[in-house]
Amino acid sequence: MKQRTWRAALFLGACLTGGPGTLAAGSAAPPAGAYSCLVLSPEFDPDLGMTMRYRRPNRSLGSVVLDGKGSYRLQGGAQAGSGAYSFDAAKATVRFSSGPMSRYPVRYSVDVRQDSGAALRVYTLQFLDPKTGKDSAFWCEQEAKSSGSSGAGGTTTANAVPGAPAAPAAASAKAGSVNPGVKGTLLYSSNQTILSFDLTTGRSVGRLSGRDVSVSANGSVAYLNTQDQVAFASSSYQPQKVLPQLESDSDVSQLALSPDGGRVAYTTGDSYHPGVTVRDRSGQVLANLDGRAAPAWTPDGRLLVTARDGEPAGLWISTPDLKSWQAIPLKVDNLTAAQLSPDGKRLAFVSNGWVWLANPDGSAAKRLGSADNNAFDPVWSPDGRALIFNANSGRLYSLTLDGQVRPLLTDKGDAVVVSYSYAWR
Repeated sequence: MKQRTWRAALFLGACLTGGPGTLAAGSAAPPAGAYSCLVLSPEFDPDLGMTMRYRRPNRSLGSVVLDGKGSYRLQGGAQAGSGAYSFDAAKATVRFSSGPMSRYPVRYSVDVRQDSGAALRVYTLQFLDPKTGKDSAFWCEQEAKSSGSSGAGGTTTANAVPGAPAAPAAASAKAGSVNPGVKGTLLYSSNQTILSFDLTTGRSVGRLSGRDVSVSANGSVAYLNTQDQVAFASSSYQPQKVLPQLESDSDVSQLALSPDGGRVAYTTGDSYHPGVTVRDRSGQVLANLDGRAAPAWTPDGRLLVTARDGEPAGLWISTPDLKSWQAIPLKVDNLTAAQLSPDGKRLAFVSNGWVWLANPDGSAAKRLGSADNNAFDPVWSPDGRALIFNANSGRLYSLTLDGQVRPLLTDKGDAVVVSYSYAWR
């Protein structure tokens, strides 16, 4: 059975049994920290020939951060705000009494399983249908590893990551970097604010209002402003031009700014009917590509796009003028995104939840790394020595070319969680 089909069967089982969370929480309140919000997204699976529901980051909510004292805030998604919450131990429910989450009834639960000799706990805030009281298709979760057994005891580390070594922030700081093996600045959005995140120190600074960011080779920035318009900024984050919205600009995502900063490509529509639009800085449409997604520019100004359907489905590359296209043969299933390294000598792509490397022509493909078999949207470091990818939970991981996977951490030891595209400069 293909891996995709096997995963689909698991997700179908989750749908039929009411989603994540099976053990009652008892008297223990939800631990403080960030709960990554997810949604069971309906998508057509070509292997099964039917529509399945797969877990994807919830871009509306981002993550819910509980302080453990009765206050919470939303971060990293389209919604933002804060409020109060309380925990009913007898009913194992969390009630958000004010703020943007107050409209949702919530069931709290804990799943426990063994992972590499330690107990991995998944704390789940499962949102309920207000009319039926049954589990809805979205929830938020936090993972923690315990050095004890799968029972109630043991030392717990919140936001620990399965399948990847999680070095404590203090130990990393002694080594000179919170995130060893990577350096530079990552741009990503939280609460409709684009942050510049120093990978060495783990500290971030707010730069622009918006989300979905991309950076050119010369440092200029493209992003979606708070009105969901494509906008540009200088290398020093000074806002510049804003492009008028097109009729076809529905659910714009996956911005990709060309190396010279003169053209921007982005995905529109949903997973059933995606398309890619390419425009110049004046707003002129240079190309409309139906059935394509995940645009990425090559160092010499050509465009890579993926296709789930067509002759054949897979990866395509354009000429610099976008007039002609050629398929890059990759003998893999379920290709979702691809990027050429800054020197143009390596192709990184995602297939079946793993990051792979290949030659630019698609030959000599080899599997490189993943996190719990769920990897998305790889981006190259400016020096081409490492990648950063997104996992299903919205957490970011670094991946070196020798296959070492590490979660990205802040200076406080928290996981870096995103809901939209990000860029490395």
